[in-house]
Amino acid sequence: MGKRGQVTAFVIIAALIIIIGVVLYFVFPSVKVAITSDQSPHQFLASCLKPQLEYAISTLEKQGGYLAPEGFVVYNNTPIKFLCYTSEYFRSCVVQQPALLSHLQKEIKSHISSSARDCYDALKEEFESRGYRVSKSGEPSVEVSIVPDRVEVSTDFPVTLSKEASTNVGEVKIAKESGLYDFAILATSIVRLESSLGNADTTLYSRLYPNIIVEKVTLGSEGASAKIYTIKNVVTGESFRFATRSQVWAPGYGLS
Repeated sequence: MGKRGQVTAFVIIAALIIIIGVVLYFVFPSVKVAITSDQSPHQFLASCLKPQLEYAISTLEKQGGYLAPEGFVVYNNTPIKFLCYTSEYFRSCVVQQPALLSHLQKEIKSHISSSARDCYDALKEEFESRGYRVSKSGEPSVEVSIVPDRVEVSTDFPVTLSKEASTNVGEVKIAKESGLYDFAILATSIVRLESSLGNADTTLYSRLYPNIIVEKVTLGSEGASAKIYTIKNVVTGESFRFATRSQVWAPGYGLS
């Protein structure tokens, strides 16, 4: 085939591709949406919520399991919640959060619920700019599960988008790999030792859990000392930090 014949063949093939694309665009609405939309509603909402989940997990791990802690000590410019505390001398501490795992789920749920409303507003603005009508029949509902090695979030958006046809958004799922489950179990164990014995042997956990190290730092003067525990997964680098104050000696006690 000569050069002229090759050019003619390429022109015919290109024309056929264009014709097929035009037919798909007008005949099949679902293909039309895929061509014109960068993200589906589910993808848009998931990409909006995922950074908020990551923020919540990171903040909880740094601040003793609380997004806005009260009853804390400042360490490295970060407020760290006392999970076991007493203001008295020579007394073992009182557990401040006996159901830590459940509490962590509630903290994440509260943050994601607030973020979900903001994400809906962003979705509405984005898809209305694409020519959709966006309406909702209620507020988003959120369920959070902290399980071994991950945090899972399911958010139900009672939202409808309408253009050529109507689409209900419904459930949007996101997840993040995390050791938060194990951290909650280990922190609870340490807190129980602090509340009963006034101290916890950190080497015990490294012997039982090869991937875990527990570090303990004592802060403050003798009469106001607090302990900072850091539980770290040496494989992933992820860590969880919290504070205790237990069995503190009074200033000057034992000095002659």
